Amino acid sequence: MSDNKRTSEFDFDKFIKEFGRMAYEHESRPIKFKKLLPDAVTPTHAYYGDAGFDLTAVGKKIDRTNRCIIYNIGIAVEIPLGYAMFIFPRSSAYKHDALMANCVGVIDSGYRGDIHVIFKGLDVHYNVGDRIAQAVILKVDPFYFKEVKELSRSSRGENGLGSSGVKNN
Repeated sequence: MSDNKRTSEFDFDKFIKEFGRMAYEHESRPIKFKKLLPDAVTPTHAYYGDAGFDLTAVGKKIDRTNRCIIYNIGIAVEIPLGYAMFIFPRSSAYKHDALMANCVGVIDSGYRGDIHVIFKGLDVHYNVGDRIAQAVILKVDPFYFKEVKELSRSSRGENGLGSSGVKNN
């Protein structure tokens, strides 16, 4: 058998992807989830080390009143206390005229309901079965708001909207 034949039989990319998946699962903590629909797809990383889990649409509802399309992911999750799951558009969203209605979805650790992704407009080009968004799980430290009479000084102060300009000086 020639060396070219042996090389073509071995799928290096597939090997690396599977090896990465196994290593990642070994190094990481599981997130419990429940399929609410039989065709729901388990969220997965496309590549070893990816931050986002791809979310796949299993249902699509057009809301003409609010001019949006609501995609059902068909799962519920159990995010550990002290963490939250943030849903972002995929980087390919521009190819599908897809602008998420709330920009970023937040799934709190106590929420156990169905996950949906909502896009503004009626001409979003995603279909059921497409990976439409990505979920990132981040640690969320506990905070509370404390009213004070004065805030500490900072170099920025009250300079807000556009105060830093658009060009490098």
